[in-house]
Amino acid sequence: DHPRETQHNWLWVFVFALIAALSITEFHANRADLLFLFGEDVQTAPTSEWVKGLSSTWCAVGISMISLFCNHMFQEPVRLSVGRCTVLSFDWRWVECLFILILLGLYTWIIIAYTGVNGVISGPSNPYFGVWGSFFCSIFTFGSWLKENKRYVQELS
Repeated sequence: DHPRETQHNWLWVFVFALIAALSITEFHANRADLLFLFGEDVQTAPTSEWVKGLSSTWCAVGISMISLFCNHMFQEPVRLSVGRCTVLSFDWRWVECLFILILLGLYTWIIIAYTGVNGVISGPSNPYFGVWGSFFCSIFTFGSWLKENKRYVQELS
């Protein structure tokens, strides 16, 4: 058991993001053999699409790894004091919330842009389940974050 409720959610976000990232990387490695449906046209994916796919999925993996590490290291706010004055206070929980919202926005964009009926990753495949799994786990992570930090959120209201 971990004292932070979001820790195990971050682990699942990491697992699904890694599945999506490795799958997209494998697609990229074999891109000469792949044809995708873009709108009505069947064609190879342009370089800009590969850059978007690879960077977004690997950024999600990086964010989830950083979150796993910081959740473990910064369970309480860190305060840097000089004498009696607090010079710097770092509360990881707010950065964590920002990371969760970034991932929710990122996965919402990926789902809308790429997993529709005519989307590039519309069928049952590793990238499809990786993206949807990461999206749902990000929602669960946000719910756990709200539950764990409800007193902080109530102070803002």
